[in-house]
Amino acid sequence: MTSAMRTLLLAIAAFVFALFGSASGGGGDGGVWILPRSSHVCGMPTSGAQVLTPPRDWRALSAPKADLVMQLPPEMGVAAAQLLDRRTGAPLPVSVAGKTLTIPLSTLRFVLAQPASNVAVGLVLDANGMGFVVMIRRVSATDLRVEVY
Repeated sequence: MTSAMRTLLLAIAAFVFALFGSASGGGGDGGVWILPRSSHVCGMPTSGAQVLTPPRDWRALSAPKADLVMQLPPEMGVAAAQLLDRRTGAPLPVSVAGKTLTIPLSTLRFVLAQPASNVAVGLVLDANGMGFVVMIRRVSATDLRVEVY
């Protein structure tokens, strides 16, 4: 078998695995959400019209049964993450290991148990100020919306 044929078969196998191998919704229940390119978070406005911009990416989680796992983009360096309950300011569990950001199922269930107006908000940032703002909103008694800005 020639090298070109092997490469083609490998590419087809990778495509089929990517198409059918991960869970729907990405991130929860066994899938990994690959985040978009990071931006310079330190320069983001905190008031004004630009705050109303739509999220760069988002996922709906219906009755989450597993941790939310997100893959950080390659241009980010070593990252740290902090997630807070916006109503109380209490920190919520979140972890970064290498290029993988994990929001535990316990955190997702905590947000589901809160009033509908409550939001968990967080920051994922590397030493150069590159990263994301993450918001977790309760949509219904069983559904969450995770947004990345």
